[in-house]
Amino acid sequence: MPFVPNERQYRNFAVSNFQANGVEEVEEPSYNVRGYFCTFNDPYELWPGYYEEIDPHAFDGCDMSDVIMQVNHEGHVYSRTRNGSLLLAFDEHGGIGEADLSGSKRGREELYESIVSGLVDRMSFGFTIAEDGFE
Repeated sequence: MPFVPNERQYRNFAVSNFQANGVEEVEEPSYNVRGYFCTFNDPYELWPGYYEEIDPHAFDGCDMSDVIMQVNHEGHVYSRTRNGSLLLAFDEHGGIGEADLSGSKRGREELYESIVSGLVDRMSFGFTIAEDGFE
């Protein structure tokens, strides 16, 4: 994948712990989902023969004030950091996203149900690299 300054980059990989929170505990689901959108120091194959590894400091200094959650990096916005429906945090394993999908009918009836049923079980992230920020 060639580097193109100021164009969005995408990373996709399986995460085994992407799940809905609170499915069994309450009568009304909370519509919250949580999982790692990236893992640190864990090489994954971008395409045959080419690997990438995310450094634990890769997000240092990033503007995370208005991050959005979408499906397949396009279309409908299901949650976002700006309104508090998407929370992002980092630990020694990687970047964690927790999203409240209750804000739209599509989030509740399509995406949440797809996650609960196991049809959607992966997360990924997209980003833009500044021209002087690529190594």
